[in-house]
Amino acid sequence: MAVYTEVSFPQAAALVARLGLPPLAALRGITGGIENTNYFADCEDGSRWVLTLFERLTPAQLPFYLGLMQHLAAAGVKVPAPKANAQGELLFQLAGKPASLVSRLEGAHVEQPSAEHCARPPQTREVPGLLFSERPIEAALRIGVFFILSAFGAWRAYRGGSRLGRILASQWLAAHLVWLALL
Repeated sequence: MAVYTEVSFPQAAALVARLGLPPLAALRGITGGIENTNYFADCEDGSRWVLTLFERLTPAQLPFYLGLMQHLAAAGVKVPAPKANAQGELLFQLAGKPASLVSRLEGAHVEQPSAEHCARPPQTREVPGLLFSERPIEAALRIGVFFILSAFGAWRAYRGGSRLGRILASQWLAAHLVWLALL
């Protein structure tokens, strides 16, 4: 996460208003990261958001990832939830870039994760069922065969019961959820 494209307070406030949220109270660029521009956006009611401008991915590439995040968040998985406008759209244009506004999760970035961090599976058991809860063939086409096969491998490692299998599966899941959230 970093700031590669400048967004003014009035530009961000206009997007927040179009999404039907309370007025924007604060906008702060997030340092670090390698690919997208990110800002913390706080509203007057205390709600906290992350504004992302996608620097490399095109608008055609983003609906899958934003839709997956929305699906997982609606099912109770702790991932950032994209904010839709009144028409249900999740992707917007801001400063000439595709942009989205997602809920800000509690917690902080861990620079040096320990074995203890990796041993705690973040709702691992729920994710495979959520991905395929509607129509398996359509989910497979939407998610992609490679992702499904690697998710199934991670799930089998987790269900295998060994400590190493659980740690590796938890790391896989955490890495992919973070990757999806940061795209």
